[in-house]
Amino acid sequence: LGEIILREKGVYSTHVLPLLPAAGGVKDERSNQIIIGTLSDNPMLSGYIGSRDVPEGGYIVRTFSDENRSVLVIAGDGPREVLWGAADFTMDAIPAMRPDRGNAIRYEHDVFFSGKRLPRYVSSRRPKANVRSVFTWGHPIDDFRAYLRNLARLKFNRVYFWNDYPPINAADIVDYAHRWGIEVYWGFAWGWSTNCRETNAEDDEKLISGIIESWREKWKNLPGDGIYFQTFTETNDKPMGNETVAERAVSFVNRVAESMLK
Repeated sequence: LGEIILREKGVYSTHVLPLLPAAGGVKDERSNQIIIGTLSDNPMLSGYIGSRDVPEGGYIVRTFSDENRSVLVIAGDGPREVLWGAADFTMDAIPAMRPDRGNAIRYEHDVFFSGKRLPRYVSSRRPKANVRSVFTWGHPIDDFRAYLRNLARLKFNRVYFWNDYPPINAADIVDYAHRWGIEVYWGFAWGWSTNCRETNAEDDEKLISGIIESWREKWKNLPGDGIYFQTFTETNDKPMGNETVAERAVSFVNRVAESMLK
């Protein structure tokens, strides 16, 4: 059994919904239904949508009503896309179907528990960018689970956590992020630390060896999907020797990356 919590007139009401495996089918064809999953793991979906209805890397949300019931279909190209479809329904479909009067929470209650017909709605989408990321410092995040769940709901699939030191719960963070379809990139300073303008950018070899040492000792063995770096950040626009800041940054980063990959 699943449990859905709805607020009605300032009071929380608990409604218990049966969750049935797709292989078992639905015994009462008159029951309102929410059919969710991928075409490969939920055979019931094929009765309402075709393989071409689900965009690659995307999802489809479809609602309709007949004489006996209301049906909501959420199908994704994969598990992450199913989640995005569910978010689409809660954030976009319900407001779109809601009459001008009343509020969304009350409308959810009326549609699913009062037997009213569910309006027709179709949304077939896929993200236009393959990587949708956000950068954040790690230290202000009090609840990384809530933060990652919210990123998943908003269709992000990568997060960059910048820290002075690796978090002691790095494995838990990465595991939880991966469960929500999100990659984790660790970020740390490449040759500038917190006193940005005081960087000694003339001593490349010393800076590079320091970065490699920090990576090897602190970051290399962390679980995760990649490294994010900042170098010569927040500096002024004066040239570094015979090079602009941008030119120096490109050559410097390439040298560090080459050493790291070796």
